[in-house]
Amino acid sequence: MLPRKKLLLNVLYFQITFVGAAKNCYAYLGSVNDFGFTYAQHVARSYVDGELSTVSAYAERVSFLGPDAQDALLQKFATSCDVIVVGSDTMHDVAHKFAQAYPNKKFIIVGHVPRPVITNFAFAYVRTYQGKYIAGMIAASHPGVKRLGYVGSVRTPSAFPNVNAFYLGAASVDPNIIVYNINTNSWFAPDLERVAALQLFSLHDVDLISYDSDSDELCKVAAEQGKLSIGYKSDAAIAHGDSVLTSVLFDWRQTFKKLVMAAGAGGTAWDAAYQAYEYDGFDENAISLGTYSTAVGAETRAKAKTVVDAFAAKNDNVFCSPTGGFRDTQGTWRSPKNGGNCLQMESADSDLQDMDWLHGGITDLGYLTVKSSIHVCYAFSGPISDMGWTYYQNLARSYVDVRVAGCTSEYVENVALMDESGQKSVLDMFVAKGCDNVVLAHEVFSDIANEYAGKHPNINWIGAGLRFNQGHTNLATAHIRSYQGKFVAGMIAASQPGVKRLGYVMALRISEPMRDANAFFLGAKSVNPDIKMTVLTVGSFYAPREERIAGLRLYHLYGADVLTYDSDSDEICKLAAEEGKLAIGHKSDCTVRHGDTSLASTILNWNDIFKNLVQAEKDGLWKAKWQSLEFVGFEASGLTLGTYSSKVDMATRTIAEAKVAEFAAGTDRVFCKNFTDINGKIHAPQGADGCFTSAQLLSELDWLHEGIQDLGVMPTPKDTVHSCYAFFGPITDFGWTYAHNLARNWIDANLAGSTSEYVENVNFMDRAGQNATLDGFVAKGCDNVVLGSGTFSEIANEYAGRYPNINWIGAALWFNLGHTNLATAHIRAYQGRFIAGMIAGAQPGVKRLGYVMALRISEPMRDANAFYLGAKLVNPDIKMTVLTVGSFYAPREERIAGLRLYHVHGADVIAYDSDSDEVCKLAAEEGKLSIGHKSDCTVSWGNSNLASTIFDWRASFELLIKATKDGLWSAFWQTVEFSGFEWNALSMGTYSTRVDMATRYKAEAKIAEFAAGTDRVFCKNFTDTTGKIHIPAGADGCFTDVQLVSQLAWLHDGIEDLGEMVVPKSCPRGQRRDALVAGLCVDCTAGSYADTEDQTQCQKCHSGLFASSNRATACEICPAGTFAMGAGSASCDACLNGTYSTGGSSACTDCPVGKYRSGGSAAMLSSCLICDIASYSSESGSSKCNSCRERRTTRYPSATTEVDCICAEGYYSHGSDCFRCGEGMSCDIGTTVPQQVAGFWIETKANVSRRLATSMEYSVFKCHSVQECPAGPPGTCARGRTGKACAVCMDMHYKGDGGECNVCGESGPVPAILAVCAAVFAVLALYFFSAVDPSTQMLTMVTIIACMGQLATMVQALGAIKNIQISWVEPVKSFLNVLGLLTLDLDVIRTTCLLGVDSPPVKYLSRLLVYPFLVLSLAIMLGIMQFVGRRVDPDRVINSQGVLILIFYISLAVSSLLPFHCVPNPNGTSAMSTNPSVICWTSEGNHLPMVIMGVFGVLCYPVLILGLVAWITWQFPKRIAAGGGIQLVKRYRWLFSRFKLETYFYGLIYLARNLCIALVPIVFAFSSHAQILATTFVLVLTAMIQVLLWPWRTTFANLSDMLINIMLILIMPGMCLLLPESDAKQKEVVAWYLQSLLFFALVSVFGTVAYMAYRHLVPATGYGAFICHHKGGAANLARLFKMKLAPLTASEIFLDSDELETLDLLYDTVRSHVKNLIVLLTKETLSRMWCCGEITTAVKNNVPIITVPCDDYVPPTDEDLEIIEKGWNNEQWATLATMGVMPEDMKAAYKHIRALPQLRFSRFAPFAEQLAAIEEIAKACRFSTGNFRSEQTVARTDILLLGAVNDAEAMCACQILREECQKLTQVQCSVASTSDEAGKFSD
Repeated sequence: MLPRKKLLLNVLYFQITFVGAAKNCYAYLGSVNDFGFTYAQHVARSYVDGELSTVSAYAERVSFLGPDAQDALLQKFATSCDVIVVGSDTMHDVAHKFAQAYPNKKFIIVGHVPRPVITNFAFAYVRTYQGKYIAGMIAASHPGVKRLGYVGSVRTPSAFPNVNAFYLGAASVDPNIIVYNINTNSWFAPDLERVAALQLFSLHDVDLISYDSDSDELCKVAAEQGKLSIGYKSDAAIAHGDSVLTSVLFDWRQTFKKLVMAAGAGGTAWDAAYQAYEYDGFDENAISLGTYSTAVGAETRAKAKTVVDAFAAKNDNVFCSPTGGFRDTQGTWRSPKNGGNCLQMESADSDLQDMDWLHGGITDLGYLTVKSSIHVCYAFSGPISDMGWTYYQNLARSYVDVRVAGCTSEYVENVALMDESGQKSVLDMFVAKGCDNVVLAHEVFSDIANEYAGKHPNINWIGAGLRFNQGHTNLATAHIRSYQGKFVAGMIAASQPGVKRLGYVMALRISEPMRDANAFFLGAKSVNPDIKMTVLTVGSFYAPREERIAGLRLYHLYGADVLTYDSDSDEICKLAAEEGKLAIGHKSDCTVRHGDTSLASTILNWNDIFKNLVQAEKDGLWKAKWQSLEFVGFEASGLTLGTYSSKVDMATRTIAEAKVAEFAAGTDRVFCKNFTDINGKIHAPQGADGCFTSAQLLSELDWLHEGIQDLGVMPTPKDTVHSCYAFFGPITDFGWTYAHNLARNWIDANLAGSTSEYVENVNFMDRAGQNATLDGFVAKGCDNVVLGSGTFSEIANEYAGRYPNINWIGAALWFNLGHTNLATAHIRAYQGRFIAGMIAGAQPGVKRLGYVMALRISEPMRDANAFYLGAKLVNPDIKMTVLTVGSFYAPREERIAGLRLYHVHGADVIAYDSDSDEVCKLAAEEGKLSIGHKSDCTVSWGNSNLASTIFDWRASFELLIKATKDGLWSAFWQTVEFSGFEWNALSMGTYSTRVDMATRYKAEAKIAEFAAGTDRVFCKNFTDTTGKIHIPAGADGCFTDVQLVSQLAWLHDGIEDLGEMVVPKSCPRGQRRDALVAGLCVDCTAGSYADTEDQTQCQKCHSGLFASSNRATACEICPAGTFAMGAGSASCDACLNGTYSTGGSSACTDCPVGKYRSGGSAAMLSSCLICDIASYSSESGSSKCNSCRERRTTRYPSATTEVDCICAEGYYSHGSDCFRCGEGMSCDIGTTVPQQVAGFWIETKANVSRRLATSMEYSVFKCHSVQECPAGPPGTCARGRTGKACAVCMDMHYKGDGGECNVCGESGPVPAILAVCAAVFAVLALYFFSAVDPSTQMLTMVTIIACMGQLATMVQALGAIKNIQISWVEPVKSFLNVLGLLTLDLDVIRTTCLLGVDSPPVKYLSRLLVYPFLVLSLAIMLGIMQFVGRRVDPDRVINSQGVLILIFYISLAVSSLLPFHCVPNPNGTSAMSTNPSVICWTSEGNHLPMVIMGVFGVLCYPVLILGLVAWITWQFPKRIAAGGGIQLVKRYRWLFSRFKLETYFYGLIYLARNLCIALVPIVFAFSSHAQILATTFVLVLTAMIQVLLWPWRTTFANLSDMLINIMLILIMPGMCLLLPESDAKQKEVVAWYLQSLLFFALVSVFGTVAYMAYRHLVPATGYGAFICHHKGGAANLARLFKMKLAPLTASEIFLDSDELETLDLLYDTVRSHVKNLIVLLTKETLSRMWCCGEITTAVKNNVPIITVPCDDYVPPTDEDLEIIEKGWNNEQWATLATMGVMPEDMKAAYKHIRALPQLRFSRFAPFAEQLAAIEEIAKACRFSTGNFRSEQTVARTDILLLGAVNDAEAMCACQILREECQKLTQVQCSVASTSDEAGKFSD
């Protein structure tokens, strides 16, 4: 039995379908839908199931499975089915294997295989060759059929009889018939069968085809190709029509039925079936002929029937030959094995079983050869991103890679732009890479394509658009009839309304572009006979820049309405979109990319063209296909029109689509008549159909149709343009010239090929200098000259006339005397000035504007008028003063003018029109306001500048310079004559934060007006300051541009004109004149003087003289011992070091030998100093003495040689060097062996060098205390101590006083034993203490217990603080030692005497085991108690241990952390703080085991304990809420009972604080200072939390905790005094700590101030209304109002009884946070000071007020107001005054509300009327009343409320209660306001 294998019933290749309990199973070769071999078997299966009432299962495509999957399938069938039918002899081996393995199962195999020898394995096959013989007869009988093709599958013995029979049948009719055979090597491969058929049809010209595979693909191909076929295994004529003459059909039904019946019967029936050689044909109806084609004549059908009848009668002579055999294709004679004339087929060893040859009359083509992969290389003419020709060819490349299986590709772009050698290098690379196809994607490659096709005949070349082929069969040319698309595009363009002229940008003047241009023109003429067209050639298929220039010329110079093109980029479409013109796209869908300005697009589609040729190469069909795609158009989907623009109406679309349909149907009459070109030459078509032939269309249409305006080839635009700028002022003026220079730099950076140069300050030159500047520009060959001011008007016109070949650009020129090479560019600065005036005039408190005007000419005066008009628009009362400075660039005068306007004339805001930003700078300095001009002053000088009118010359200058570069000057020189916001030539810069949003909105709205072309600034009559009226001359009622440029030299009436400013000139001696300060003279500074009046500069003092004070009129002589070098000295310099002088001389004398001078007092200038200690001098004139070498000094001063230098203090000598004594070492002068400093221990090591020289090495360790390591020689320890750092007591010694270790003696272990006993007793006592009932404890006892616990915690905290690295002093030191036991310091109880040795690991382990020992002791005692019958309470155990943990938590944490508390040694190592003999992080001193123990200790003690407490605390509120709180409180009383219930969590905070204290010495081990600071921080923080929470149950416990915290905090400063002197590192730690505190404080203060300032500037309006009322008279009414108004607004309603916290908050709320103030006016409302303050605050801050007078309210008279004022005492008025409310404010406010409209409210009216009144109040507050709920009158009620009906407040209270009652009970509640109403409800 074969092993069972898991069978997947649903896999990719096959599917098993079971129907009920299957008895018969079928394993099919292929798919049941193959309409062939498997399909026929599947039909038979269904037949058998129906006839025999059996059930079956099947699996398809089994032959495609691997061996394992086939085994699994047959395994499943063999175990599940009785009969297994294997549907192909290809599965013979696996079927045979399973037949042997399952002898009780019956296996039937279909196929031409040797007879099985297993008794349960039967054979079945069909004599298909009989049908193939008749098929050959029918095929050869068809008229005109001379060649037959046969597509075989696998070359097996079952296939050869079929093809041979097909040939013999055909030859029996036509002995001369030719038959070709080709094999696909697969039974089911439709793709390969299609290729094979195409090869037979195309390469071998067969007329009819037959096959033996399982699909009907061959019949489908024959039908597509217009050829004939013979079907097989399915009736192909039904699917494919009359092209199928007939079909050879299988019919397995009887065969399968017979065998399945025999299998079911078993026994002799099966034996008979098994032994029979089931080889059925027509005799068993296993073969039949399908539907005849109507093309098969009656005679042929009769012949076929005769043979069918013979076969049915078992007369089978197919393979009989009178010669006794057949000769095969190899010439071998094939004769019957058993003799005779016929090949045997019935016997077990039949001839057909071994047939592996083809008849000699068949032409054998062998197996089909198809490339599994193909690599295509593309040489693209342009870039793949050109959105045109190359872009779409690259799309086609990607399409081919996807659609052609196994196709890969590569490409090189821009090949057309290379020279010939570059192009050849690309093609040589493709050849070297073995490309199967090379695509040359442009007609420009025609020559090189033919060259390489001839040079490399094994490569097939594809040329897109090639102009010719010189006879190369490996070169295919593919063209698209783009002219068809152009014709339709012309129809669309000419159909547009208003289109009179078309423009055509042509790439090259060759046949294809000119043909397309003609087609475009002809299409346009077909719908618009009057249309005109202009053509301009750019000279390249890809030149975006030239195309853009050509388009601009056609649009602007020649009036084209619509443009199209034939180049490869979409630049024309882009240009049309930018210009608002129309275009027709080409080669890409421009409508999609550029919008509706592109009407449509002629798109070339290369997808199928490239795919068909590449597929032909892959399938071996190149020879058949290479000429099939020479010229295609709409009929082959080679063209589309892309997306229509919405501008193309439906009528036009219908016409266009009709023409496209015409083309697609093959009707192409575009070029089907004689044509006359623009030269009058006639061109006649040569086609037989009266049309131009393809050859003519490709290469002979290099002419343009008559009527087309041909502009020829456009001159090549300049690649570079050089512009020269004559700037008015300096480029740094931050104004006019600065803006011009920004534009210059921008153009050079962004305009390709643009360069420039400039000359600044040309305005300040005389005329000769200006001429020289311009002459220089002319000489340099400048293409453009930019003159940067209107003051250059005359010279600009002069030079424009003199040099017409240069284009001149004048910025703000006043006139042009008709020169077309002179463009004037103005900016409508007055638009910006108008808006600036609006902004300035809208500022709060601004009453007067100032204006610093440059010159009294038209432009500045026009801008000043606009500024004034803008301000008047928003502030009619505004005033303005103008002061002229007389120059466009005079910063000094502008500053003086600004100061005068600010300080003399009271200007609040100043604007200006000069070129510097001096006025903005002045405003910032003076704290005033300004409006910038020509630069963004807000950015430069801050918020004092409100906005700026900024000029942007980029667009103007670029347009004109680019026009020069592109040859478009004549089209654009007048375009930018006057530009404003519509050209973005103006902007308002950055707004100051002082400009509110309302003003900004108005400004931006006006800007939008200007940008849209609405400019009404100067559109009325104006009166100037002299009374003269100025009238606009424009037809639109506005001043014309000429008037605006040169005729506004006047100021508007209302402007104060101060004329031109005069600057003071004369100053006295000692001062100079400085015009920067208005009217003031400035003192000469020190080092200078003025000896005459009115000097403009102060003179510097000569050499040797000085002036030490300001305002000097003369200079003084330098005193002796000093000198002055150079002019302008304010003092005399002392002689140089090493020299001295007697004064008055310019030279100093050198110091004598042995002395030096490097400075000193004036008295010592004549003498020198002797050399000091550690220095010597051996030369005269020394400025310093030579220092001894490093680390050396001298014993006396005045040393003269280096020999006197010896090792200095702090160093020791060894050999010839001095070595530093490090920390812990002491060295005097000349020391050879360093001494040990107290508190340090020196380890000495001897090093022996290679030369046997011995040197000493000293390693310093820091000791635990000074007493343990006294001063002395290296290695000195206190008595009884030993080991590294003297940290260990000798054996049987214990730690004593003074750092010594004492001998244990006999009583040594006693303290340890007593301590253990005491601890055990304490633990047991704690357990019994935990049993105390909390209900019996007085609070005094609770307080005592809490305080004792706090004391224990404090002791442990001190123990932790003890670990901070400081030198403790007596008596604190002894006190801390005494407390050591509570901190688990076992040295206190002399554990070393008990252990015998002082071992750090043992001592550490002992500390860790203290608590487990106590727990174990308690457990033992409790076990004893349990044993003797005493009950052990678990809660008591937990509480006792909890208390123990809380007491000793710090000690446990500190103990577990000891191995991690390492402090640095001077030698670079670090050691444990508690035992310096243990070197950290090394194996020395057993540190690693201690670390391992420490990790467990940390996890078990601080981490576990804190985590447990955190979990219990987190669970506490949830347990309480869930009802389990009693048990939790009882069990964890130790954690919660000491604290208030609301601060139950404080135990967790308490433990966290203790852990932080324990961690500080470890985290900050690097610095004692940091430890103290961190500990202080922890204590202060927790003290703040404790005071804030006040958590303990009793006040005294809280006070105790607070005092302990304060005590611990106060200890910290005292500890600082015990610290050693701070080194730099410690100081840095302290500095950062202090800096952090200061920074935090500053951030807190400034953050608060900033937030309050923000709230001051941007108050939050949080309340929809504030209800002001008298508490005694309207409290309930106010509450009712709030209840009714609240649902009507998203904001809150302020009622002081709900919201009030402080008086400040009350008034600030009214002032800043409410939208409405509702005043409920009752009798005493106005007499209450709080109401007075609220009303007055609202009036003063413009808060809307709604007055609601009630029944008892009487408006106050003026006399009443006096009475109210006097009714409040001085304290009350003082309180109001602090809030800003004065008596006069009160009166004004009351008079104000007296005049307001009043919404009366009747307190005793029916409630419905009251609700109506409240609704009116809501409307007055601008609330939404859509949600207002009025009360409905009800006939009955569930709850009736009664109140005092004559008390208004009582009735309001009833209404409030009704609201709340009804809301809570959800029943009807009512209020009875009268007895009648009460009675009505009771009824």
